[in-house]
Amino acid sequence: KTMLALASGISAAASGWQVCYFAAEDDRHGLATRFNLFMNAHPECAVGMDNFHIFQTGRGQRPHDLTIDIAGAVDLKSDVPILVIIDSLNSLVEMSHYAYLDGLTQYGLWAMMARRISGGNASFLLVSETNKNGEAKGAKLPYWSDQVILMKRGAGADIVEMTLDKSRRTGGT
Repeated sequence: KTMLALASGISAAASGWQVCYFAAEDDRHGLATRFNLFMNAHPECAVGMDNFHIFQTGRGQRPHDLTIDIAGAVDLKSDVPILVIIDSLNSLVEMSHYAYLDGLTQYGLWAMMARRISGGNASFLLVSETNKNGEAKGAKLPYWSDQVILMKRGAGADIVEMTLDKSRRTGGT
């Protein structure tokens, strides 16, 4: 999950997006290892590193706090779109002062409303754990999402199977 989130953010930054990556689980060393693996395989992405901002989340943060971090890192007056990545939403909520489902609601609505109000110039990639049924934790999150991708361990140690579970505007592949 983290590798998909990092690779998506790095690729978006290389494509000209302003990216803010909020790490709620992995420490700097773990992120650096994954970051370096991806960059060694994709050196062409180095052009976007000025647009890629990593934040370590702490206890008690709210959507308002993340908004302040984002505003301090990106050029809000620019027409360049912003991608906010939260890895993982579940851990961020667990560290907050919200009750679990209330926290998922607060962050989910924050992301949905920011995307909607900005006309898509603020986009979000929220990494979420699945429940016992293989669905995203917090039943409301998929309804607010434009796309939902489910990941599960594949046949090999480094194999991951991904399924596009929902796509609001396209059939998706």
